[in-house]
Amino acid sequence: MPLFGPPNIEKMKAKKDVEGLIKALSYQKDWLLRQDAAQALGDLADARSVEPLIAALDDENHEVSEYAAVALGRIGGVRTTELLITALTDGSGSEGVRSSAAKALGEIGDSRAVESLIAALEDKNHKVSEYAAAALGRIGGARTTELLIAALTDVSLSGDVRSSAAKALVQIGAPSVESLIVEFSQAIAENDNGPRFSQTKDCLIKIGEPSVQPLAILLDDPNRRKQWLAAQMLGEIGSPQAVEPLIAALTDQTKSRDDRVEVVEALGKIGDPRAIPHLITRLKSNPSKDTAAALERIGWKPGEDEVSAWYWVARSNYQRASALGSVAVEPLIYATRRGVLSAVEGLVKVGAPVEDILVDLFKNDKGNIRLFAVKALVEHVGWKLEQAEIIAWYRVAKEEYETAANLGAVAIEPLIEAIDIYVAGNQKVIPALVKIGKPAVEPLIAALTAESDEWGRSLAAETLGIIGDRRAVDALINLLQDDDESVRVKTYAAEALGKIGDPRAIRPITALLKTVEEFWYKQISGSLEAFSKVDVLVANNDGTVTDTRSGLLWQQADDGGERTYEDALTYCRSLRIAGHDDWRLPTKEELNELASVSPGTLKKKFPDIIRGRYWAHTAISELNWAEAPERIAYTVDFDPESGNYRKPITYFKTYSYHVRAVRNTTG
Repeated sequence: MPLFGPPNIEKMKAKKDVEGLIKALSYQKDWLLRQDAAQALGDLADARSVEPLIAALDDENHEVSEYAAVALGRIGGVRTTELLITALTDGSGSEGVRSSAAKALGEIGDSRAVESLIAALEDKNHKVSEYAAAALGRIGGARTTELLIAALTDVSLSGDVRSSAAKALVQIGAPSVESLIVEFSQAIAENDNGPRFSQTKDCLIKIGEPSVQPLAILLDDPNRRKQWLAAQMLGEIGSPQAVEPLIAALTDQTKSRDDRVEVVEALGKIGDPRAIPHLITRLKSNPSKDTAAALERIGWKPGEDEVSAWYWVARSNYQRASALGSVAVEPLIYATRRGVLSAVEGLVKVGAPVEDILVDLFKNDKGNIRLFAVKALVEHVGWKLEQAEIIAWYRVAKEEYETAANLGAVAIEPLIEAIDIYVAGNQKVIPALVKIGKPAVEPLIAALTAESDEWGRSLAAETLGIIGDRRAVDALINLLQDDDESVRVKTYAAEALGKIGDPRAIRPITALLKTVEEFWYKQISGSLEAFSKVDVLVANNDGTVTDTRSGLLWQQADDGGERTYEDALTYCRSLRIAGHDDWRLPTKEELNELASVSPGTLKKKFPDIIRGRYWAHTAISELNWAEAPERIAYTVDFDPESGNYRKPITYFKTYSYHVRAVRNTTG
């Protein structure tokens, strides 16, 4: 029957006139009427309205399509889910249909839609992906969480897709926390600082309280970074549930002070008064700005007591601390022991035994604290500059390094202490130590292995290089070969060895080059250029030649004959040259290194050397031939005219080649 005017939605709904409401759903004159029809069909939840409502998802008015989606969600059922999945995944469908279908699937909550909704996260239309994420959040479940975690951590997906997956996981809430914690922890363990790390971290924070207990467990994780991040995240969440675990972490003496900084900040952000006594305990043992700030955020205010004195020291307001009188003595001593001049002035003001405190620091501390102490003793206690030692320390404390150097050896100790202090300014100490010269060498060598900053060790090495004393060579080479030493220190040591020019450094520098990155390679390789003019072979005028790189002693002139391998071994063992009877056949590596010397040098040091093949001592373990290994041995070709030589190659031991004997001079 034709309609003569707008349909009466309320009457049709009351009569459960589904057919009439379906017709009203297509009433083009009034979108509000279509919207009401969609809502009424949802209320009636009649399966006959499913397909008309799906068609309404494409209504030109988005409000109508929204109501149609809600209605479909209320109707539900297998048939509805299947049709909505088709509408969602149909590439020819409009954006409005796809987004409304996603919303309807979320309303229904049928897990069969999960895969399709996951795929919809990649929809080019943001509205579709947002509705899909919201739908997944409403559906939830282990399978949904698993797929969303996979999408969240898949770097091949766009940032928008991963963001949509994150929103869905946050909407799922508590059920997704366990999986997120696992991914978050693995990302940290694998040093993965990409989206996998950042997205899981953000999700856990946004989920809030359900994340608190799992994050609290990480406060005791062996991985320190997990501890720090867990504390930070608990602070961001701000839940009172996190206070007790954070207090436990704060009072855990197995953790270092640095490891507890994030815990302090988290407690400050949460602002729970339960943390105040524990923060005060920390303040009195480590008066840091972060602890003072945390107390402020919670609402604690300083008064006139000792705790307040610790607070003002933490805030570096030593004048306010000293104004409190005798209660400030211990906090001010703490600051004095860390080189704070204003704290010394505060101690003078409250009448504390300043001289005794500073003398103790000067005698028993090191580096900048000793320099600070002697400066304070002269300028605030009134020590007179009479002893040369005190004068030297004071001049160095005033950064008058050249004046200190004029005092000679007495200035060595304070100058070496100063070299370990200033990252930028400590290089100014080097000319002063160089001016003192050789007397500073042994103390500088000791500084190479002292427990000091790597810059201090680096600049000690640089100073030794400029002084150029060969006594430093062994210590510098040891630095190159120390696996625990930083590449920066090794670079300075290599450069110092290049300046000293001792050939023994060539091998360790060359070995170091094989282990460093390009940035350091360029700097270290430059140190080898300094050896280009060094005479690595020294003729001893007794029939021998010393290779200063390796310390090996070579037979200077052979008899020109050729021998089999076994005869070559016998020949070497029977040699008596320069009073030595421990000559041997060289290894292929030793022959190779000798053959690499420039032709002019080689010919000069070994006048009778000719082009030819020389036997090398060969262990069976070095060979891997089809022939019996006991039948072959390595040889090295020499060409003293051109400098060309071939890499070691094997030949049968019955062949006859030249022999040049060698002996060790060390070990």
